[in-house]
Amino acid sequence: MGKLNDAQNAAFMNDPRRLEAEKELKEAVEGIRGCLTFFGSADYYLKVLPQRLKRLEEANERLNVVEATVEAEIAGKIQPEDQERRAE
Repeated sequence: MGKLNDAQNAAFMNDPRRLEAEKELKEAVEGIRGCLTFFGSADYYLKVLPQRLKRLEEANERLNVVEATVEAEIAGKIQPEDQERRAE
């Protein structure tokens, strides 16, 4: 993240899109923690962990994209509607 002033940093940290992506990442981490505290068989771990790790990877990537987008919007590098047009 580049240098943002205090107001911009607060806007970044409290952006609803960023908070939702961060929540998704935390849920993915908790899913793995729960899986690891369960004393399952090797087959259980081989079947369940790859799916959980994939979800974690996707959630982490989503958070990275959302944070980069929010930061660029706050810094005035892109307009919010620029991203909406790209998604279409």
